Amino acid sequence: MLTPCRLQAFYLMTRGGGGAAAAEEGGQAEAAEEDADAALARLLAAEEEAAFESRLHALAGLPPPGAPPDADAVAAEAVADEAAAAEGPDVDTLSYEQLLALGDAVGTVSKGCSAATLAQLERRSYISGVGEALCAICRFDFAAADRLLVLPCSHQFHEGECGLPWLALQKVCPCCKAEVKEIMGR
Repeated sequence: MLTPCRLQAFYLMTRGGGGAAAAEEGGQAEAAEEDADAALARLLAAEEEAAFESRLHALAGLPPPGAPPDADAVAAEAVADEAAAAEGPDVDTLSYEQLLALGDAVGTVSKGCSAATLAQLERRSYISGVGEALCAICRFDFAAADRLLVLPCSHQFHEGECGLPWLALQKVCPCCKAEVKEIMGR
C-alpha cells in the first residue's frame, strides 16, 4: 500500500528535492512532471495489481504469490480462508477484468448432464400424431423423419440442434423442470 510517507518520498525522489523542477525551462518542467506522474501511476497500478492478486489467491485458497509455505501461516490462513469462503467474494465490487480473473482461478462447474446420462436417453424419428408436435426449445414444429431426443418424462425435442445442447448446459427438462437423473432413477 502506498502510504503518505512513501508518496512524499517518491515525490521528492522524482522531483529532485523540490527545487530542481522550478529551475527547469517551462517545456522541460512539464515533461519531467509528466514522467514523474507516469512513474507514480505505474507504481500505484503495480501495487494495486499485487494487492488484487494476493486477494485472488486468498479467495482461491492458494498461498500468496512468491511466499514460501510456512506451517503456522498456512494453518492460520486456512482458518481465515474458511471464514472468507463461507461469505464468498463480494463480486459487486469487482471489475469485469477481476471477475474474469476470478473465474479463471476458480474454474467452471458443469451444471449439465454427463455424457453417460445423455447416451442412455431414448432417440427416435418423429411420427406425426405421436407426442407433441412442437419442440419446446426452438418452438418449431417437428417435420417428418426429424431425429428426436425423448426424455424419461416423455417430453421430446430436436436431438442435435436443441435437446443435446440444452442438456449439456442444464440437467432439467425445459418443460416440466424435472431433473433427468432423478427421472431415470425411478
